[in-house]
Amino acid sequence: MESMGTQTKESRRALAGFAGIALLALALATPPVHAEAVSATEESSVARIVGVWRVTVTLRDCDTGAPVGPPFRSLVTFERDGMVRETAGALAFAPNQRSDGHGTWRQMGQGSFRQRTISLLRFTTEPQPPAPGFQAGWQVIDHTVTLVDKDHFTSEGGVAFYDAQGELYRSGCSTAEALRFR
Repeated sequence: MESMGTQTKESRRALAGFAGIALLALALATPPVHAEAVSATEESSVARIVGVWRVTVTLRDCDTGAPVGPPFRSLVTFERDGMVRETAGALAFAPNQRSDGHGTWRQMGQGSFRQRTISLLRFTTEPQPPAPGFQAGWQVIDHTVTLVDKDHFTSEGGVAFYDAQGELYRSGCSTAEALRFR
């Protein structure tokens, strides 16, 4: 009888230890939850931006709003944790000159978000019209995204180019239209 009671206690301890490890693994695998309360309407809006989007970008003259060159395509992924990834299809960059964009997004209002990404410019290229040429350094994109419906958004904002020493050498404006990838 005693050995059976000891075996049961040992089995319970082992099971409790296993359950503790399983809960710890689950906690580590679960994304962090923000402490601030989010209304059902805000959560719905956030859920609507999360996903992969096919984006058409138009560079604009910041003073007049007139298009500058033909539009180009990009892919943008909004993650639930506030991270964003972006791959641009702009032909102005030399092959492999620009890295993918990495950044963050946050909700500004109902259906409105701010997206900021940074990309590495690996090497310098000389101007070869229509491409303006770029210096090795960084590109920062800052856009306000507005959801149109569950499968479309528009955005507008700016782009800034910094050399390897962090000095701004060019900036511009752009707009975009996006369609959710399903």
